[in-house]
Amino acid sequence: MEREPGSFDWGFGAGAQPTSEPAGDAPQRPATPAARPSQYPSATPPAQQPRAVDPFAGMAAAPAAQPRYDNAVSFDPNDLGFEATDVPRRSAGRRVVGPIIALVIIAGLAIGGTIVIDDFARNAVGGVISDKVAETFGLESDDTVDVNLGDGIFIGQAFTGVINDVTVSVPGATLGEFTGDVTLKAQGVPTSPSRATKQLTLGLTLSGEAALAFADSFKSGEKSTVTLGEGTITTSTSVSRIPVLVSYAPSAVDGALVLTPTLITVDGDEFTPEEFAASKYAKAGKKLLDARTLCVADRFPGAVALTGLTVTPTTVAVTATGKGVPLVGGGLTTVGSCETE
Repeated sequence: MEREPGSFDWGFGAGAQPTSEPAGDAPQRPATPAARPSQYPSATPPAQQPRAVDPFAGMAAAPAAQPRYDNAVSFDPNDLGFEATDVPRRSAGRRVVGPIIALVIIAGLAIGGTIVIDDFARNAVGGVISDKVAETFGLESDDTVDVNLGDGIFIGQAFTGVINDVTVSVPGATLGEFTGDVTLKAQGVPTSPSRATKQLTLGLTLSGEAALAFADSFKSGEKSTVTLGEGTITTSTSVSRIPVLVSYAPSAVDGALVLTPTLITVDGDEFTPEEFAASKYAKAGKKLLDARTLCVADRFPGAVALTGLTVTPTTVAVTATGKGVPLVGGGLTTVGSCETE
């Protein structure tokens, strides 16, 4: 079979395999590996078409819009490597722990605020009372006046207008003709201390010369002397020119001071009241066995009545009580009277 010039016999026939042997009488060529037709360029390149001028060729191309998220990503916890587990439900006790803690915090803040307000109310009312007490007893300053408004929450009492318990200590106060340390204990005190209290107890402690001055009021004569002992007041007198000492135990009865004989000493010999009544001195000293009742209302505020008297070798402590007596004001500075009908 003749070949056309420029053609190449691939050596394939119908169902034949390629071979390196030359066909016919063509000159022998070295064997070359078979190649795919796509490896050989076309002998005649295609004609180039004129390119249109692009006016936007110099501008950078806008980047392609990226999706807001990758749809290919899975958010399934199992795909992310997590294992599904059952979370146990909290018990009822654990579920209420949070609210309880919150309530405790709120209550603490409320209590803290109440304490601040309570202290403010105490200081305000205590300041008013101390000022008025200092004025009542003629003190130059209320610095020495101590006011105690009792225990517990005070603000509730202040709202009602009545204070349950008030204790006032006034050192160096003057009551009537005596000067000593005064203690006022009152119950049911209005927040306006010049109004009447439910009950007021006055305590007066005299010491030193003031105590002796109080004791001298029990002398039976110009030549008589009075000494203080442990729970006793002893006066000196004479019976038929014989020196006699009588020791009395003081007490308060119906607002009066009562001196009851406990020991009688005659010329150095001591007798009990019973022994003295049986002695040879009984007839002459009969009056020594009688208790002495003394009115002391003219030496203390008239608004209170004497309820007790305690004696030591150096002090005399007097207590007196009254109802409806103002904590401050004229009720504690105006002395009473011993006049009887």
